[in-house]
Amino acid sequence: MLRYFQPKMYLKSYQDLDLKRLQALNKQLIICDIDNTLVAHTTATANDSVVKFINKLLEANFLVVLVSNNSKARVEKFANSLNLEYFSNAKKPLKFVYKDILNHYQLPAEAAVAIGDQLLTDVLGANRMRIFSVLTKPLVKRDIFYTKINRFFENIVYFLLDKAKLLTKGKYYDYL
Repeated sequence: MLRYFQPKMYLKSYQDLDLKRLQALNKQLIICDIDNTLVAHTTATANDSVVKFINKLLEANFLVVLVSNNSKARVEKFANSLNLEYFSNAKKPLKFVYKDILNHYQLPAEAAVAIGDQLLTDVLGANRMRIFSVLTKPLVKRDIFYTKINRFFENIVYFLLDKAKLLTKGKYYDYL
């Protein structure tokens, strides 16, 4: 059960993503969370480092889609600043949004990578679909209300993962 919460990669930042390694694993699609993964939840549009990262992904011939549990208005504004497709109100970790994304791009789960900052939404959702999961350190400590609730339970999961020697919070690795 705990393995559902264990990411394949655990990175300090999205900028540490090894694109050559992902290409060697035949990954084609990057499913990227926004809030606290790419930018703080209070940032409406992409900053220069996010633009550079997305351009790097596109230049490496990855398909890129944004996915967020946040509202359509927030996600659409951010996605438009990058000219990317998006899925809002995703209800991660439920499977349907990942199924919709894979169907939209006509790709199998094995061709996808999902990157995000939360064990209980991003990692769990990706792992349930057998999508290659990448966990990043949250960009900021300040969270919106419902994320604070998730973080409380997430800390319990981190404790259990550490006890089982599956994951230690803050001990990053680039491939499991």
